[in-house]
Amino acid sequence: MISRFALSLCVLILASSSCWGQCNDEGSCVQGICPQPVGVCGNNNDWKDNFFNCCKAKQFDGPICDPCCSRPYFSFAGGYNNLNAINDTVSFTDATIIDIINPGTPPTFDDFLAETTDVSTVRERGFVFDSGYAFSSAIGYRVHRVVRVEAELAFRENDVTSFYTQDNITTTKTIFDNPNFTNGSVLDTSTVSSRTEEAATGGIRSYSSMFNAYYDFSPPRIRCCNLYLAGGLGMSYYDGDMSTATNDYTVDSTSFAYQLIFGGNIPITKKLDFFADYRFLGASRISIDDVTTNISLGETDPIVNHSVLFGVRYRLGR
Repeated sequence: MISRFALSLCVLILASSSCWGQCNDEGSCVQGICPQPVGVCGNNNDWKDNFFNCCKAKQFDGPICDPCCSRPYFSFAGGYNNLNAINDTVSFTDATIIDIINPGTPPTFDDFLAETTDVSTVRERGFVFDSGYAFSSAIGYRVHRVVRVEAELAFRENDVTSFYTQDNITTTKTIFDNPNFTNGSVLDTSTVSSRTEEAATGGIRSYSSMFNAYYDFSPPRIRCCNLYLAGGLGMSYYDGDMSTATNDYTVDSTSFAYQLIFGGNIPITKKLDFFADYRFLGASRISIDDVTTNISLGETDPIVNHSVLFGVRYRLGR
């Protein structure tokens, strides 16, 4: 899994670095990107003056060479998605064993001696998923030569492969020298782990609605690659049905979601871009219900999606 992500990012970075040299220096235009000659509006020495004055005059030119200031766009992408195991964790005490070593007759603080053995379990239960796929569509708007915002809708789906239960059993031995069993000294602590896994079928789907903000390291230009970073906030809805040999489970839950994006962009024409990026989508806890026993497994641990997407972006307007 990690190797796939690393390979995708390496290819993306190498592709960007190989064509970076095709860009002209900041402040000069690449042939075909500016709809009007340089200097028609704005101050060539001040990109802010150029940007806002050109936008107001609807003359998108000047030294910043933005394809179009405040230009809207829409995009579509698809690719690979990895979903971390969805699980919940519960803790409980199995037993406390008391062994009176020397109680005395009657027991006093001077001759009392006892040992206790506490056995506690941390149990983790959850589903393991196979690699899946993701699709994303967005409508965006460039509000700055290197800043844009967008509203995104995305769909992800992964098939389940197994259901597992892992018990971490901790045994703690403590010795006491008083009949009140206070201020004991821990003699020994040990933990033993055991894991069982059974085949499962079904899958889970997620539908996310995100608001993203992008920072482009340079404005897009014809024949020029540029990298970008982005972050987003929104909501994610999870829906799924999963089954083992003995139980059926269902997921129907909505949670807060956040997203981090790193990618590269290659303008193909004045209006069409090709892009590839890695997306980390995190979501808060959701609920899994056991339909067979009508018992909820409880709130899961936070959910993590890793996606590598490839897509096209079309800029509207001039």
